[in-house]
Amino acid sequence: MRLTCAACGAHGSIEQFSTDSDARRLVELVAGVPADVGPVLVRYLGLFRPHKRGLTWDRAVKIAAEVVAMIQAGEVEQRGRRYPASPAIFASAMQQMLDHRERLELPMTSHGYLVRIVAGESPREAARAETAQESLKRMASNERLGARSRAIAELSSEIARRKRFGEPEMSEQERKDFLRMNGGGDDAH
Repeated sequence: MRLTCAACGAHGSIEQFSTDSDARRLVELVAGVPADVGPVLVRYLGLFRPHKRGLTWDRAVKIAAEVVAMIQAGEVEQRGRRYPASPAIFASAMQQMLDHRERLELPMTSHGYLVRIVAGESPREAARAETAQESLKRMASNERLGARSRAIAELSSEIARRKRFGEPEMSEQERKDFLRMNGGGDDAH
């Protein structure tokens, strides 16, 4: 059986693919990234394929290892500045390059354009993460406020009940204890 690698264009028998150490190393590298990144990484390698010939296994391994190292570091560096980046940003950036390959000067010789895209996406991802974090904080705060409001309403009901039946008023300490026991915190209002 004769196979052709979709990314690098290499031709060979299934035995060659399975016994070649560089081919195995490439498979290991791709298998070591998150599942949504692997297929995009394999296609990204095709952007480095020289015209009229296949990308060699050792070159494919070198290119993939560089990208995997950036993914594992969780950041890229551009102009002396570091930009945090999730695997999803790398997958998105590689996919953007693949989607617009007609605009690229092929074959690619470095990861410079990938790094620029990732660095550009990093602040947007950070802003999305911050927005999500703030939303979670607001939800938690609303839940606490809801519990406090319920506790205060219950306290008001208890005070009204005691007045109605002529029972003694609650002391300040009893009010605090009542709020604390009913999920309203330590403060009495």
